[in-house]
Amino acid sequence: MKILKITLYLLILVSIVLLIVAGVLPSNYKISRTETIQAPINVVYSNVVDLKKWKSWDSSIASDPGAENNFLGPKRGLNQKHEWNGTKVGVGEQTIKDAVENETIETELILYSPFSMRAKGNWVFIKADDGVHVTWSVEGELSYPFKRFLGLTLDGRLGTNFEKGLQKLKNVTEKMAADSNIPNLNEF
Repeated sequence: MKILKITLYLLILVSIVLLIVAGVLPSNYKISRTETIQAPINVVYSNVVDLKKWKSWDSSIASDPGAENNFLGPKRGLNQKHEWNGTKVGVGEQTIKDAVENETIETELILYSPFSMRAKGNWVFIKADDGVHVTWSVEGELSYPFKRFLGLTLDGRLGTNFEKGLQKLKNVTEKMAADSNIPNLNEF
């Protein structure tokens, strides 16, 4: 009986400590990565503003080739939506909420499983002498207490995914530019 009481007190103490720690952890997060791509800005932008094209470079999509992917809305740009359901990527959706041609793209990301989360994605494209500086970022809130602990691992997990995705985007886009298979954004 004494061991049971001690165990119970230890569990209560650990729970209290975890709740206190969660209270001081950040309540929001922002993860951001940048890559320089040597291709015309309209080519880089066109590979991001069309969610269907993400299949050629996004590491998350590539990690679950058996996932069901549906694309809704316009062919590209504002209000285009990608819904997915897979064993590795879970269930979620992403919608383009705002886009300024060759400058910025804003998305809304909603995950339903394996856990629920809502985030705002941002893309910034800056033309420079050495190419196009592309910044991919995501930010959101972390609810108390459990998602605050999840926040401790997000930069490592999502940051690595962003780095791989941006590298693949760079490879795909630079190959498109080299092959002169450059889409004209004014045709859309």
